[in-house]
Amino acid sequence: MTSEPFTMLRVTPFYAAILALYNIKLIVAIIRQRMAHKVSLGDGTAQFLIEYFDSKAADAEAALPIEQAPFASKYWSVMVAVRQHGNFIENVPFILILGALAELAEIMPKAALHAFLGAFTAGRLFHAEFGLNRQFGLGIGRNIGMITTFAAYLGIAGTMFVRWFIAL
Repeated sequence: MTSEPFTMLRVTPFYAAILALYNIKLIVAIIRQRMAHKVSLGDGTAQFLIEYFDSKAADAEAALPIEQAPFASKYWSVMVAVRQHGNFIENVPFILILGALAELAEIMPKAALHAFLGAFTAGRLFHAEFGLNRQFGLGIGRNIGMITTFAAYLGIAGTMFVRWFIAL
């Protein structure tokens, strides 16, 4: 064991730390929303459906059409918080594994890996904060987040594949 930390991986741990801290923020947001709306499990969909159909039974004319109702639901913010975290968790582990493998295999310059992981990290923040947090979850941040996510995947995995193929 060497006395100097991060001798094998110098780039990926930096982004892993940033993303881990942001993950804590997303978890706390879910906890706050669940507590505020008294949702013990899930995203409030079950509570919403019970309340929706109870209100529809009481006054069918006053109830919103079912396709509009989730957006008007008091549970919308719970649903958004859960999806923000879900989208984050669906992408972050995979890109960190790709980044670490690329770094260990030394298949690209560290500056390129910084660029890909930095863009990915910024994109995940945009996706959650300026995408899903906007009306109906349709903010421009969703587009930015997905473009940067795909760019990072393609950049790292594409380079890895090409370098692997050349090495055959």
